[in-house]
Amino acid sequence: MRRNLRWIPAFLALTTAFVLVQGCGEDTAVSPPTANNGGANNGNNAINNSTNNNGTTNNAVVNNGTSNNSTTNNGTVNNGTSNNGGGCTGTQTDCDGTCVELTSDEANCGACDRICPAGATCTNSDCACATDEVECSDACTNLANDPQHCGDCNTVCRTGAECISGDCQACATDLTECPDACANLATDTQHCGDCATQCPAAATCVSGDCVCPANQTDCGDACANLDSDMANCGTCGHGCPEGSVCTSGACVCPDTQVNCGDVCSNLANDPAHCGDCMRECRTGAECISGECQPCPATLTTCPDACANLADDPDHCGDCNTRCPTGSTCISGACVCPDNQVACTDACADLATDPTHCGDCGVQCRTGAECISGACQPCPADLTTCTDACANLADDPQHCGDCNTRCPAEATCVSGTCECPAGQEVCGQGNQRRCVDVVTNNENCGQCGNRCDRTFGTCVDSACQCDGGLDVCGTGGGTCADTTLDPNRCGDCTTTCDRDEFCDAGSCACRPGLTPNGNGTCVDLQTDPNNCGQLSNQCGNNNQPDSCRAGLCVDVNNGQCGGGLRECDNACVNRNTDPLNCGDCGRRCDVDEVCVEGNCRTYSPARGCDSCPCDTCGDRSCCGYPDAPGTAICVDGGNCP
Repeated sequence: MRRNLRWIPAFLALTTAFVLVQGCGEDTAVSPPTANNGGANNGNNAINNSTNNNGTTNNAVVNNGTSNNSTTNNGTVNNGTSNNGGGCTGTQTDCDGTCVELTSDEANCGACDRICPAGATCTNSDCACATDEVECSDACTNLANDPQHCGDCNTVCRTGAECISGDCQACATDLTECPDACANLATDTQHCGDCATQCPAAATCVSGDCVCPANQTDCGDACANLDSDMANCGTCGHGCPEGSVCTSGACVCPDTQVNCGDVCSNLANDPAHCGDCMRECRTGAECISGECQPCPATLTTCPDACANLADDPDHCGDCNTRCPTGSTCISGACVCPDNQVACTDACADLATDPTHCGDCGVQCRTGAECISGACQPCPADLTTCTDACANLADDPQHCGDCNTRCPAEATCVSGTCECPAGQEVCGQGNQRRCVDVVTNNENCGQCGNRCDRTFGTCVDSACQCDGGLDVCGTGGGTCADTTLDPNRCGDCTTTCDRDEFCDAGSCACRPGLTPNGNGTCVDLQTDPNNCGQLSNQCGNNNQPDSCRAGLCVDVNNGQCGGGLRECDNACVNRNTDPLNCGDCGRRCDVDEVCVEGNCRTYSPARGCDSCPCDTCGDRSCCGYPDAPGTAICVDGGNCP
């Protein structure tokens, strides 16, 4: 009981002192001493009462006898609450100086800088798209209606087309389906008049035609004012030289200068155009009054330059010696750095240089190291190919195996060459390339299906023909004139007989021949069994045996006269007769004509109804014999 009496006065005295000091000013605080029984707390907690500068009590807990003197700034009470570093409180975390909730922050979901895809939410530290969405290209999307991801990630609909229920829809009825867009060909500057025509910058598309602004001309890739455009001065593609201006459609150089093609030059002092355009002085020589001056006395006159042979790396020691890359010219000698040697075109450290390993020109595989002058094996995670250490999973030069090279546009993914979206790998070996089989004329609809190179166009994966020609052949690779082609007469499958030709889409006897009623054609001028008329047989009824010009005649020793020769009692011109071309009984094929005694292949002159015709190329453009208005292309240099 006495012990308690002693403690009470002491406590009252301290309390009185605390109150007196507190009343003296707001900036003074006194903390009573803490009883700790000789410095030991014996596991008990003591209360340290301090007052902040605004008179607010700061309650700090003292554990195990250790005093916790907590300082409060700006009048804020610190109640010993935990922080996760950087001054953050509660469940927040400091991410680059910002306090965030990792459980719900889309920019720091579960960890600092872990960003959720666009449209996703962060819930319990995990990014999640809505229930009807999936993640595609770092964004949440609905595959049922997103034209950029229609039915599957990265399946892109044409611009302007809708995605409904995961399928790209056809273009609206007032738009045209182009490979990349639904387009109004009357007004779309990217598809003006047709799917492939893009108007130049500044032009508009009016009724399917690209129209440049007033006073400007369509120069293909740009609308240009020909009066002032430096790249199209006077005419499209005519560029003015550097230093000039385009004035009223003419390139004008400043006074005292002349136009030297790509630059305006003063011929009096320009060493590149000294006295005349393109007359170039040696490097280092001056041009004075239009004359190239001799080299200075301290330099040597070399064919291309005035050179200091002592230190010029392009003329080291003499005019013809060029130092290797990396070396210097010292006192007329090429010197490589220490530990390197000159290897033709460069200085190399033979101990470590994989292009000159151990000796000049010894090249290690790409990706292999050179150590102590020896090429090292490929690393364990790479495959040893002839020319390189390769990762067959992603190396476009060695994709899947050492010998497979991807096309330039493709990437190697998991050992397979993958082209950009909408393209396929076509071709073999080094000819492989990425193509769009929807529009590619050489691979239309599928690899290797080539459209006609002259008149064919690949549209929506199918070959089409221009010029009124019909699509024929496997995959539509031939554009045929079925009105004139004897191998495709009237349609792609009908072939005429040898004695016929194709006339307006129907097989008919060749000009000069007559149908005999049994499916063949005869020449009434020469056929001894149908001489002059059907069934008139020479040799009967006391008639001579041979037929000439439609008359039965006698022939002596095979000489019919008039350049004709006798063939089985028929007097024929073996230079032009398709039934006896060059020799008796030699019949030309249906797609051949007889030219100077030789059967020559012909085909219709597609796109032309008269000669000359560009589509014949190096073949002769001729009229079909005795068929006016019919143009054909004939092999060789002569016509029948």
